[in-house]
Amino acid sequence: MHFRLAFCVPFVLLASCGYVGPVQPPSPEIPTVITDLAVTERGDKIIASFNTPPRTLDSVAITKFSHIDLRVGPADQPPDADKSIEIEAPPPSDKEDPQPKPIAYSLDVADYAGQRIAVFVRTAMKKNGHFSGWSNKAVLEVIPPLEKPVVHAAGSGAGIVLTWAPTAATQYIVQRQGPNDKQPMEIASVNEDKYVDVSAGYDTEYHYIVTGKKNNAESAPSEPIPANFPDTYAPAVPAGLTAQIGPDSIDLAWQRDTESDLQGYYLFRSVDNGPFQRLGDLVTLPTYTDHAVEHGKSYSYKISAIDKKGNESAESGPAEVQFP
Repeated sequence: MHFRLAFCVPFVLLASCGYVGPVQPPSPEIPTVITDLAVTERGDKIIASFNTPPRTLDSVAITKFSHIDLRVGPADQPPDADKSIEIEAPPPSDKEDPQPKPIAYSLDVADYAGQRIAVFVRTAMKKNGHFSGWSNKAVLEVIPPLEKPVVHAAGSGAGIVLTWAPTAATQYIVQRQGPNDKQPMEIASVNEDKYVDVSAGYDTEYHYIVTGKKNNAESAPSEPIPANFPDTYAPAVPAGLTAQIGPDSIDLAWQRDTESDLQGYYLFRSVDNGPFQRLGDLVTLPTYTDHAVEHGKSYSYKISAIDKKGNESAESGPAEVQFP
């Protein structure tokens, strides 16, 4: 009998040697509050967008939501006074690396036309409640839907010209997608019904989209408009041509043309009011020194610009000088 008791004692002692930490209370499983709720009128829809919280108030990963509760009502009412709209929860998240999930929910503009509305949202993990606090308040003045712009594109010497009929919008966002772009990129915001894309190249396929805006309302984006125009446009006529007398030459200078495809300039000279004839070969710099001059004669000069496609501008006004 004593032998058996002695044999069992070590096992009892070993079992009692493990460390037991403090008892942790269960997580209340209450999600953190959403703070990035935004509401926009787009075409005939009102879009409420936000990101779901990845963790609870006590930093427990949220893998699945039981409820996403959206409230829409008059801007002067608290969220609890509005009718609940249940939004479908996103797919479950990775427990080891929970990430915010973007949510966008649409409502019909017609149901809230002319109203000043407020939108709130909250989330829960348990079916019996445990909701987060209400999100930030997103307010929207609902106006009649803005008309979708109908865009036309045309080529010009200054660039690709986009025009559209005026709408109730006060601002227009212009997007462009070039051959190397994966998606349209915003290139301009204008307050009129016209835009000239001076950065576009000729003989290149582009697609343009224009969206009207007024406060927090947007039109539906225009249909993508293709634009691909050959370079048949001459550079601008060179300006500022001057002629200065040197000891044995006449020095010419003018303002540099700014076209990206400029190739150079041609000079033309008239001697003693005779016909203008081209002087030498293409000049690439906005200066030239004429050494083939004679004392006692008058000289008149003009200049034109030419691009890499061979398009030549008109000739500039003359610069006249009497060589003594």
